[in-house]
Amino acid sequence: MNLHFVPVFAATAKLGAVFTPIDPRLEPSGLLDRLQIASPSLVVIDDERATLSRELGAELGVPMISLSRLVRTSAGDDDRELAVAGPSELDPQAMFFSSGETGRPKGAVLSHRVHVLRTQPDALPGSRGHSVCPYPLTDPIAWEVALRQWQVRGRVTLVDSTSGPDLCAAIEAHEPTHLTTTLPLLREMLAAVGATSEEERPDQLSSLRDIEVRSAAAPSSLSDEIAAVLPDVRLRLLHGTVEAGGLGCLEGDDLRRKPGSCGVPGPFGELIIERTGELCARGPLLFDGYFGDADATAATVVDGWFHTGDVAEIDPEGYLTILGPIRDIIRTKAGAVAPIEVETALAGHFGVGDVAVVGLLDEDLGQIVCAVVVPAPGHGPPLLSDLRSFCEGRIVSFKQPNRLIIVDTIPRTETTKQVKRPLLRAQLG
Repeated sequence: MNLHFVPVFAATAKLGAVFTPIDPRLEPSGLLDRLQIASPSLVVIDDERATLSRELGAELGVPMISLSRLVRTSAGDDDRELAVAGPSELDPQAMFFSSGETGRPKGAVLSHRVHVLRTQPDALPGSRGHSVCPYPLTDPIAWEVALRQWQVRGRVTLVDSTSGPDLCAAIEAHEPTHLTTTLPLLREMLAAVGATSEEERPDQLSSLRDIEVRSAAAPSSLSDEIAAVLPDVRLRLLHGTVEAGGLGCLEGDDLRRKPGSCGVPGPFGELIIERTGELCARGPLLFDGYFGDADATAATVVDGWFHTGDVAEIDPEGYLTILGPIRDIIRTKAGAVAPIEVETALAGHFGVGDVAVVGLLDEDLGQIVCAVVVPAPGHGPPLLSDLRSFCEGRIVSFKQPNRLIIVDTIPRTETTKQVKRPLLRAQLG
């Protein structure tokens, strides 16, 4: 993670340019695709991928400068302010790409106003202390956390932590009060801490007061897992999208009372469930559209409502549950099954280290629910009968897995750790 991109972000905002980060770890075809969509005026090259970036930039005929050279040339004694008009609040500030897992990526444009509203202290729950965030600078969550801390004049530490032990080491080194992370990474961290005795457990982890998990759902056992190793920490679950901002927040006793939910909708927005079951959102936090793709924007934002592509439910108390992408819903003869609901139930089993649920074709049943499980460390593979028994009282019988496949790893996205279901289905044959 090259932190010199932070002043680049600030400079583009002040100049009225649009900051568009692209993950340098992508394959050349993915990088070129995103560069073509962005149609940039200038490419700032990450020094670690300088040769490839220059080749791609040359192919597009775009001016380029390496990040190290940009830093050197801007580090002089001349601190005079540039005479620039500056942007208005409705001008675009940043563009973030969707994963492109199921099609060509789309660049979601966020205005200055939207970025300010999304990161207001009252827009998202958060502490005013020191925050650590392991998201890369190509992910909008990293900038959301950084801007939120800037608005409250709090310190933020952006770290390269891709495993639980790495995250523990970062917390020990920086002693933050607040952590924002993914659910899989948090559970890896808890497992690493829990594997040590209380006498060996680092005192520095006691600096944590708040953990913010970015996920659409979490098992009810998560609160107990945290209480066992970090008893003084307050947990909250946040779910949102780059297009709509925050959609729900779950915390406190609701984490146990509403397992599988992502909580109550955040302020400033309005949510509805269409007759198809799809969740739609509108309000001042919505993005400005997909850059250079009017058709995709028109198909996604209809009469001011952003169509999330997710099937969802809102219960009588107003709590939101994301059942999963419309394309991932499993259509059994007994009814529709949301993979995330089954995954949340199975994740609490002691023998399950990681789990993904997919629908497999069956000649007699149409589709069946298949649980793909990575056994927990120190445990043998669980039996299908054990998993079904564990699900009793948690989910109805027709949603319980009919088939179990044991694997070593489950393919997930690099930053958000979402299951790559198309890839997983291909691997399963």
